[in-house]
Amino acid sequence: MSAALLALLSSPVLGDTIVLEVGEPVDTEIGGTWTRAFANGDGGWWFVFGAGGTMNVVTMGDDLVAQDRGRIRLEGDQLADTEMAACADGTFLMGGSGSLEAPDDAGYAWRYDASWPTLGGGLIDWDSDAMHNDMAVLCSAELTGLSFMGVSEQAPFVVSVDDSAQAVDRFTLPQTVPLIGGSMVIDPWSEELLTLGAEGPDPDALSVHRFSLEDPTAPSLVERCQAPVEGIGRIWWPQAMRRIGDSWIVAVVGEQTREEFPDDVGNIHLAIFEHDWVPREVIQVTDFGILLPLLSRRRRSA
Repeated sequence: MSAALLALLSSPVLGDTIVLEVGEPVDTEIGGTWTRAFANGDGGWWFVFGAGGTMNVVTMGDDLVAQDRGRIRLEGDQLADTEMAACADGTFLMGGSGSLEAPDDAGYAWRYDASWPTLGGGLIDWDSDAMHNDMAVLCSAELTGLSFMGVSEQAPFVVSVDDSAQAVDRFTLPQTVPLIGGSMVIDPWSEELLTLGAEGPDPDALSVHRFSLEDPTAPSLVERCQAPVEGIGRIWWPQAMRRIGDSWIVAVVGEQTREEFPDDVGNIHLAIFEHDWVPREVIQVTDFGILLPLLSRRRRSA
C-alpha cells in the first residue's frame, strides 16, 4: 500500500496563508517502494514506484488512485535506492544506487522523455569510498546532477550530467552537512543552488546552504543558516522542498519517539518558512507511520 494526500495551496504574497486545506489519506491501491508522483499534463499524474529492484510507471487519476495498466518498466536492475526529479522541459532525471564490487559503491543516472522513453544513462560514479544511497537529484538549466557522500572527506559531492545523463564533472560541495536523504534546488529568484540537510548541529533544525553557481564546476558558499522545525521530534528526509511565492515549503518526516515508530518511520509534516528561512508554521499531514515524503505540484494542488 502507498498513501497519498492532496493539499490545496494558495498563490501567496508575503504573509499570506500557504496551505489552505489538507485532504484525507488515499490508498493508491498499488504497493511499492520509493514512490513518486508527477503531473502528466492530462489532468492526472504519473505514479512511479519500485518493485523487484526496478522502478515502474503507471497513470494515476485525479482521485489519486493508480491504474496498474500499461506498466512502464524503467532502466536499472536490483537498484538499492532511487530518487527522481522533473525537468523544466518536461523530461525526468532518475538517480539510482547499487553495489558492484563493494556495498553501495555505484551511482547511476537515467534521463527519460515526457512519456518515459529512455534518452540515455547508466553508471556515473563507481567509488568504494563513497555512499551512493539516499542521493539528491537536481534537473535545472543552472545545474543538472546528483549528490552522493564522500566517506573519507565526510562531505557531499555532485556528479553533474548532460541531457543524456552521462557524467560530465564531479565536485565537492564545500562547508556543508551530509545530504543523505536531503535536497538540492535552484532558488528561482537568485538562481543560486540551495541544499537542505537534516544532519546539522541542531537536531531541531534543518541546515540550509546557499551556493553561487557563477562557476558551475566549483560552487562557492554564499550563506548558511539553521531552519528550525520544532515540536516534531527527530527530523529527517527533507527530500521535498519548493518555493511558493515568497516562502519555502518543505516536506519532512518527524518522529516523536522510537517506541511509537520502531521501524524508523514517522509522520510527514509540511514546514513553511519565509524566504530567509524564518519559520512560519508546521502542519502535520499524516498520523500513521510512513517512510519518506514526496511533494509534487500541479496548479494549486500538491
